[in-house]
Parts: sequence; C-alpha cells; structure tokens
Amino acid sequence: MLMPKKLLLYTNCWEDADMLLAALDPGPDDRVLSIGSAGDNSFSLLSKGPASVVVYDTWLPQLHLVELKKAVFQVLDYEAFLAFLGFTESTQRMAVFREKIKPLLPQEAQVFWERNAELLRRGVIHCGKLEHYFGLFRRFVLPIVASKKDVAHFYAGPPSEADLAEYRRRLAKPFFHWLLKIFLSEPLLKATGRQPVFFNEVKINLSEYLFEKFAGFILNPESHKNHYMYYATFGHFGKGLPHYARPENFEAIRSNLDRMTLRHGRLEDGLVAEQNATLINASDIFEYLPMTDFKAFGERLAAHCPRLRRIAYWNFVVDRVLSEVQPSHFQWETDLTTKLSAKDKIYFYKRFVVEGPTRSEVSP
Repeated sequence: MLMPKKLLLYTNCWEDADMLLAALDPGPDDRVLSIGSAGDNSFSLLSKGPASVVVYDTWLPQLHLVELKKAVFQVLDYEAFLAFLGFTESTQRMAVFREKIKPLLPQEAQVFWERNAELLRRGVIHCGKLEHYFGLFRRFVLPIVASKKDVAHFYAGPPSEADLAEYRRRLAKPFFHWLLKIFLSEPLLKATGRQPVFFNEVKINLSEYLFEKFAGFILNPESHKNHYMYYATFGHFGKGLPHYARPENFEAIRSNLDRMTLRHGRLEDGLVAEQNATLINASDIFEYLPMTDFKAFGERLAAHCPRLRRIAYWNFVVDRVLSEVQPSHFQWETDLTTKLSAKDKIYFYKRFVVEGPTRSEVSP
C-alpha cells in the first residue's frame, strides 16, 4: 500500500486493549503477531507474558514510535514514563530523550526523532494525525454543541432519564445533525483524520454511519467511564489510562521487553516468517484490503500458521470476516465476540471479530 508523507498517523491505539486481551487471552506458550500502530496494544499483549510478541507495520514512523515507547519502558520509572510520553506535564522531554532514551534506539530511529524533536517536546501521544482531528473537534465543534458545564456533567455520569431525554432532543436538532455530519464526513476525515487510501473500500454514507454511532455513544449510560472518548473530548486521558499505561501493568511490560521484536513489513509477510504464531492482533488492517487480497490473506494464514489459536480484528465500516470468505479454514467465535463487543469503548467500529481455525484445521 502506498503510504502518505504524514509523519505519524496515530500516536495512541484506538482499539480497546482490554477487549483484545480478553479475546486473545495470551499465555506463556503463545507466540503473538501484532500490528504495530502506536504500539500500545502490543505492549498490553506483552504484559500477559507470552513467549514472544512480533510487531509488524508498513509505515516506518509508526515503528519508530513503538521503538521509542519500548525504550521509555526500559529506562524510565513509572512517573517519568507518564511525563515523557505526555500523559502528565513535563518541560524536560528533550533532555531525557538525549540522555537516557536515544542511546537505546536504532540509528534510523535516532535520526527520525532528532528531526522531529517538536513531537517529543509536545508529548508524543498528542501528535498523530487522528489525535489532531480530535483536536479540531474540541476546538471548533464541541463549543458549539455543548458548554463546558454540559461536558463536565456528561462525564460525571451516569446519566439520569432526564439527561438522556435532553441528549435525544439535541441529537434530533437539524443544526446539530448537520454540523456533526460535516465533521464526520469522508472528505474531512481524509483531509484531517485518516489517510485517503484507507477509504478505498468504503461503499456507504460515512457521515450518516458515524453520526448514528456517535448518537449511540452519547446515549450509552456507561459512556461517562470511557477513557478513549474522554481523550477525544479533553485532549488528555485524565485518570482513565489505557491498559499499557496503567501502573499495575508497568513492571509486567518492562520485564518482558526482551520478548518483543519489531519488523518493518506487512502482517501477511509475518505469516510466513513467524509460522509458529498462535495468536494474531490484526487491528483493523482488513478494512483497506480489496476482497481478493483479503481472501489471499486468509489462504496464506491457513497455509502458514498451523498452530493458530485465535485471530482478533475490527471492521470499521467495510465487511471483512475470514470465516465468511474461508469457511473451511476459520470459524467465528460468535458467543465470545458478542459478549466482548457489548463492552467496546471505541464507539465507531462496526464490529469486533474473534476467530479460530475450524476443527479440521487444528494441528495435533
């Protein structure tokens, strides 16, 4: 896939790590293949102590981000880890980088971060293209549709029946609907939020779909506890940190860093290189694949990963389900998927999929 020149596509993982861990349930004998993205969910998988986690990404700046976070885990204590990445305030990030972190990085990553030092100074978790898109929402849209008092009340939750009635009333307002549909439109997302090539397979009215998903988030009585959407609203995570950044997981991740390997390339290349893989976190990469390529991925997965136990991934808006196109090889774990999907904190995905090999495909 031809990638754009934008440096970092996202600096946080926008897939629910708690859900992913429950789906894959990694153990000490598992060998995990994982999409790099911002690294967060690969570190979360590492916290469970699998035999290995091999991280693949086609976009080299994203791998440099994972390399950076890995080095931060290695040399900083927990409070310094939070400050350097941008979870808490700091004015010393470049000094910390040059003194402690840079020496641990590959040469190419060292050059990348020196050339993009401003990203480090700002706190790198705030510097992705998608994070910038959320910033536009906070600056230009949110003040029009809700006061600071309204927003604070929403996250103080849970909502009363009167609150939910008020939210429904606002969602039904033509101006509210119109404004949000513009912000959630495909042209604006391409320009400011995600990469244009990521929409090549989209065949639906994206703004209408996302508005319905947004309305579902607003009317969900549990949404006030959603730390991902808290970040989108306020520009920081507050007290609701993502899994990899929680204090109880820090030492487990740090102690297992030697089990993580980073590779520049496609996940499908990893199916051949890592044939002992038992678990796969495929993020939402199938969203971008033409159906012929998706079917070819399924064939390669069945041919080269005989020890596979489970693969987990998200569909954003494009229907891509391995067990539907390769039913002789894969089966959808529908009960587990349904149970976990009800708790997904990322409101905009169409579905979460957990699959395993059919009985005939399981290696003895």
